[in-house]
Amino acid sequence: MKLNCPKCNKEIPGENISVKDGYAQCDSCHGVYSLKELDKKTAYTHYDQKLQPQISLPKGMEQKKEFNKMTISRRWFGFTAFFLVFFTAIWNGFLGGMVFVALSEGIFIILAGAAIHFIVGIFLIYITIANFINKTVIEVNGSELNIFHTPLPWMGKKTISKGNTKQFYGKKRISHSTSDHRTSVHYELRMMTLDDRDFKVLGGLSDPEQILFLEQEIESYWSIRDEQVEGELK
Repeated sequence: MKLNCPKCNKEIPGENISVKDGYAQCDSCHGVYSLKELDKKTAYTHYDQKLQPQISLPKGMEQKKEFNKMTISRRWFGFTAFFLVFFTAIWNGFLGGMVFVALSEGIFIILAGAAIHFIVGIFLIYITIANFINKTVIEVNGSELNIFHTPLPWMGKKTISKGNTKQFYGKKRISHSTSDHRTSVHYELRMMTLDDRDFKVLGGLSDPEQILFLEQEIESYWSIRDEQVEGELK
């Protein structure tokens, strides 16, 4: 059996091919691939037809390849975390002062009226801690892609089936605020299904290279030929 690595196009040595387990590993780039995906046509042509330049592992991300899955994680920590510390401290400091006045003066109606503010304060503390310790995990195996956030629970968990996936691509989003006339830019990883529906896979990222890297690695793992999508991130 002769197979070439779809990532670096080097020949995979026979001792690195396990027919029993159904996987092969490249000595040159250490990529791990399913034998079901490494047919001769894919192995020799997939990266020759790649439209995007190769993207190295971006800052703030980690990647781990095993025989049965690939895991890419992205830390949330950034400038936003420090802003949240400042804002949360002011918000909860104000509430602390309000509680002190209410208890010392015996005006307990103030506490009842401020209930919603206490809830917001607790939520701000939760968000702040999450921005310091959380990470987004993208886990890919031979049949599906799973996205979840850890260690603190967060919304946005999803599972995507390989069988209905046609293409992944990046998208730039520009938002305009009418209140303060500010413009913000973020990036999304999106996918096209076999019936040409368009879905957001992951959004809110500030680094376009992280999106391009995710697109590159997921398409490589699933042996999806990269095709140009109108308006995609390049």
